[in-house]
Amino acid sequence: MIGFIGYGNMGGALVRAFLSHGIPADEIVISTRSPEKLKSLLDEYSVSVGSMNEVQSADILFLCVRSSDALDVLKQLTSFKGHLVSINGGISLNDLSSIYSGPVTKAMPPLTAEVGRGIVLLCHNQICSTSKKIEELFSKVCSVEILPEDKFPDAENITGCAPAFFARFAEMLAESSNFSSEESLKMAKETLIATALLLDKSKLSLNDLIEKVATKGGITEKGLQVMDDELPSTVKKMYEHMH
Repeated sequence: MIGFIGYGNMGGALVRAFLSHGIPADEIVISTRSPEKLKSLLDEYSVSVGSMNEVQSADILFLCVRSSDALDVLKQLTSFKGHLVSINGGISLNDLSSIYSGPVTKAMPPLTAEVGRGIVLLCHNQICSTSKKIEELFSKVCSVEILPEDKFPDAENITGCAPAFFARFAEMLAESSNFSSEESLKMAKETLIATALLLDKSKLSLNDLIEKVATKGGITEKGLQVMDDELPSTVKKMYEHMH
């Protein structure tokens, strides 16, 4: 049995990812303070909705609450004996292991796991004898990267945050056009999707793709020159604010 405490953006994405990649609905139980969020899920899948006590019988339990609430919630899991998986970036393995003495995994899954792509970052505590089971579970929905915990922040800037950055840049491109908001956003979104698919299907490197689009002396090359001049300092500033 796989249990979930919390059903926010990431918890919801994980549940849907597991369900759409072969995990039976009757093997999932969810406890949430906002059961109304489960309506659309329950319209599609017959997952169980349980209390905090009921989810503690799970073999694997995902802690998907806010970081500010995570340790207080963990203290309430007095009968849980399985493998704990925390998706709270601000909570360390040491903090979790100081409260729960069993196997613990810290996981940073991407929102894109819901569509079966992206990279989940994992690290396990030292008594994690069931780590392979967790890695196999996540590998059903996305790629798995095992990293030391101190490497998580830099990696998450790319694996976790980048979808929002890509989306915001697409919005900016759309806003700079002379088309209506609806038309320009449609073009930007479709181009973003098509670019990702092209990179995946063709196996082009990022630089190969740039060279194919940016012909010598063309408008793309001129735009890239501005990006090369202006964006490195902006990205550096972004990273500084994110740490």
